[in-house]
Amino acid sequence: MIYTRCIKPSIFASFFLVSTAYADNWSISADLSNLSQQDWDLRVASLSLGYEFNLAKNLSIMPLFRYGVGLNDDNDAIGRNIEVEEYIETALRGNYYFNEQIYAYAQIGYNDITYDVGFESNHTETTGGLGAGYRFDNGFSIEGGYQRFDDIDVLSVSTRFTF
Repeated sequence: MIYTRCIKPSIFASFFLVSTAYADNWSISADLSNLSQQDWDLRVASLSLGYEFNLAKNLSIMPLFRYGVGLNDDNDAIGRNIEVEEYIETALRGNYYFNEQIYAYAQIGYNDITYDVGFESNHTETTGGLGAGYRFDNGFSIEGGYQRFDDIDVLSVSTRFTF
């Protein structure tokens, strides 16, 4: 009886307080990326989810997960049609804030890309990248980034919302 009337509501209240106290560190972003190699250029639209852990006043880390799909196709060096079927990335970002709005980041991660080249081809690789962003007062940010893995260059533009 005491559990139902006192302890159970206290557990829910504690969970609510803890989750709302850390709620402003979640972020979701919409990303547009260009993957280019010497012979082709492919575009990917993706969504990512991350959680930012503050380490110091101007320093944080953010694990993130990104999932995307290809938007176009191109021909490779031997004339095969190539397109991205699926783009999956897990990464750990280190953010440095120069002030309340401007920040830079470095990240390491792991990409898993599935291509269609007439048959399904899977490419997995460790990746590294750099980028910068501008955070508006309303929780929105815009970011630009560069990654490199294997012989593929990735340029990205993102809109991030922190909640």
